[in-house]
Amino acid sequence: MAEDHGERKRLAREAREEGWSVRVLEERARESNAAGPGAGTPEARGRREAHPDQLAAAQGIAQALGEALGSEVRVRPTRRGYRAELSFADPAEALALARSLRRSP
Repeated sequence: MAEDHGERKRLAREAREEGWSVRVLEERARESNAAGPGAGTPEARGRREAHPDQLAAAQGIAQALGEALGSEVRVRPTRRGYRAELSFADPAEALALARSLRRSP
């Protein structure tokens, strides 16, 4: 849906890295078209690149949470801290984790 070829490649890469749904990808492509050429670059979006210490911390957080929860966890730095995303093979796996967390002391 993105009109600019370079922007399509950037969106595809970001979708893969962040695990976007098709709907999120479509929305980002529409936003990109509305913003014009070059709008998707970090500078144009006003997004700063994460500091290497933040990236290392995010990796450590992801590993610790993944081991504790028994699920794949992706963590990325944000402006106000970190964002964690859990991945599940199916709804039953997510519900099983929720039940086990509820039973934990």
